Amino acid sequence: MHLSESPTASPIPLCTTDASCDYLVTLSCTQGEIRSDCCICMFGSELLILTTSFFHALSVGQCDVDTGVCSTASIEGCENGARLERWWNIGGTYPSALTGNSRYPLSPDDTDILSSTLEAPTSIGDNYGQRLQTLIMPPVTCDWNFYIASDDNSVLYLSSDEDPSNKAQVASVGYWTSPKQWKKFASQKGTVSLVQGQKYYLEAVHKTAWQGDNLAIGWECVEHGIALNVIGAEYTELP
Repeated sequence: MHLSESPTASPIPLCTTDASCDYLVTLSCTQGEIRSDCCICMFGSELLILTTSFFHALSVGQCDVDTGVCSTASIEGCENGARLERWWNIGGTYPSALTGNSRYPLSPDDTDILSSTLEAPTSIGDNYGQRLQTLIMPPVTCDWNFYIASDDNSVLYLSSDEDPSNKAQVASVGYWTSPKQWKKFASQKGTVSLVQGQKYYLEAVHKTAWQGDNLAIGWECVEHGIALNVIGAEYTELP
């Protein structure tokens, strides 16, 4: 077994190709009858074992004990991103105008995949509503602060697990904000305790009437020094 300290440390994203660790251990791991090298990464007090069976995140790969970086292959079927569905020609500014429409939720006009961050395209048109759905996978256990910004109004939901039926409202925009204007209203922020490696269903419902349409979802973990920013797709998985 070899232990080394990584020169830099950063949150460990799931469904990725590399992970940078505070401390790295390499050893031989037994998986059934298959024996191979694997990595154990220490990020602060959090432990991440890079195998196909733990966290369902990364497959076994090569560990560089000098740099503290594990290069691996993503697991089959693990696709980062969020699904964004859009319904056109619906008036009103409140999400209820969308959710109360007969075409919702089964008949969206457009469906896109957000593959970079949880921020929808801005200023694309008038009188539409949209729904964003994803599974989020927090890189550390923390009391996460979630934020939503939008024009016009929106609601952010988070489930206690992967099941959408367990979702609860955590934040909302009741009027409008500029893009990524996180702190205009107190209602835009909600705090939820999440466990590293677990998956949680996240949903945002947004409605706009005219001009300035935007939608973004952010988070921060003060305890681990993760600053407020739009949630990156590397911490998500398509539901």
